[in-house]
Amino acid sequence: MFLRYNKMKKVIVLCLLAISLTCCSVKENRSDCPCILTIDMTGNFARSFPQGFEAVPLEVSCFSSKNRDTYDVLDTRVCGPMVEELVSRGEESVTGIFIPNRGNYKVHSDELYLNAGNQADSIYAFSAKVNSASDEAYLDPVIKKQFSTIYIECQSLAEAADVEWNVIGYVGGMSLKDLSPLSGRFAYRIMSPLSPGVWSFRMPRQKQADMIMNLVDADGENRIPSIEIGRLIEQTGYDFADEDMKDVHITIDIKKSTATLIVEGWDEVFVYGLF
Repeated sequence: MFLRYNKMKKVIVLCLLAISLTCCSVKENRSDCPCILTIDMTGNFARSFPQGFEAVPLEVSCFSSKNRDTYDVLDTRVCGPMVEELVSRGEESVTGIFIPNRGNYKVHSDELYLNAGNQADSIYAFSAKVNSASDEAYLDPVIKKQFSTIYIECQSLAEAADVEWNVIGYVGGMSLKDLSPLSGRFAYRIMSPLSPGVWSFRMPRQKQADMIMNLVDADGENRIPSIEIGRLIEQTGYDFADEDMKDVHITIDIKKSTATLIVEGWDEVFVYGLF
């Protein structure tokens, strides 16, 4: 169901609960009765809320062991400090995802996939397991960054405006159940530099270090051998499974055949040979 949270939503939840409880007396087996899941948006959620995302809808999904219980689209500007969902008894997988450019993705069941030719979006999300075996359950979620911005500075390169970077990877989506990366082709052309000699793209969470980049001229020819960007990032000790992904700055010196990597928030500088 698609609901925008407001006062009426709470009334509906309470009414549904009241109806369900007429069939769920204290003396009877209550295993088939629903649980009220409360998502607290005042604690960790508020403290980890991404800056500038106030107008981005939050897509909340609750999955039981058998199926998706609920799917709500919430406007966090008006939905209030608590969100309540009726969910199945047992254990729930709960995710909440902010996707600024929803049109860049398509959904297949409980899987979210990038449309061909797009870079990853600036997705922030939370994922948690909740014990919903009793009448009520509570979740105080923490929002985490689900992408890395990769900055590429290319030294010793003339006529930088006449080249582009082609990025190829093998993760094309994410699970709505637990935010894990899903296999699929990722192909993105970085055609315009941020500034002379500097490019950037957003990388989705990776499953393994198999992403590559090609520097291509106006005729479509590779200017240099392919750069195994996934392997370079992994060599720094970067863990693609980290809950909160970090940005990476890569400086490529073609004459010296080196790549210098700096991971956001780390003190160490990493230098590796390329060709």
